[in-house]
Amino acid sequence: MSFANPFRTPIGRRGLTWLALGSALLLAACGAATPPSSGGGRATTPYLSGPSCVVALAYQGVAFNRLRDDGKAGACGVATAVSLQAVAVPLNRDVRVDCGLAKQLTDWVEQVVRPAARRHFGQELSGITHYGGYNCRGRTSNRSRLSEHAFGKAIDIAAFQLADGRQISVLKDWSAGGAKQAFLREVAKGSCPYFSVVLSPNSDADHANHLHLDIGPWKLCSS
Repeated sequence: MSFANPFRTPIGRRGLTWLALGSALLLAACGAATPPSSGGGRATTPYLSGPSCVVALAYQGVAFNRLRDDGKAGACGVATAVSLQAVAVPLNRDVRVDCGLAKQLTDWVEQVVRPAARRHFGQELSGITHYGGYNCRGRTSNRSRLSEHAFGKAIDIAAFQLADGRQISVLKDWSAGGAKQAFLREVAKGSCPYFSVVLSPNSDADHANHLHLDIGPWKLCSS
């Protein structure tokens, strides 16, 4: 299923063409960001950012709008801001995130989630429900420190929809047994190579109803 890319930015369509041409060699060299290692400690592999990330999203046909950047060191804001609408399948609503997170989310959906839906249900994935991306707030575990949500580098995934209308909910199906539980456990574990931190219902009560995925500086997989 493909989507027209509604990419818009102050530089305009002519500027986008110039940007794509000017970034071609850079993209050829970088490609998709290499997933970080699955061990603990710092996530040492950088994610795509800036113009090269925006062009990569456009190249993959992701539905998004370019937003004004407002990221500042140590303060809330998004450095390479996009309003993400779909990643191969529609999101329940647009979400403001960092481009690097959008790129990793796109790759994870294409390479992990969609194949898992076909394997477990014989169905195509048709949608994803999230609880939000950018949010200027502290961490649930320590309110004195900013969450990766405060930089648009995190998203909370609540449910997945199938083409036949079925929904797989983290809250209802994580421990329900059967194909739905197996699917959720597989996509959660499969997200660890694509994101720095993965938190699930296995982590704590605060994540009982969603998967927290972020591209922050620390590495933790609690799937």
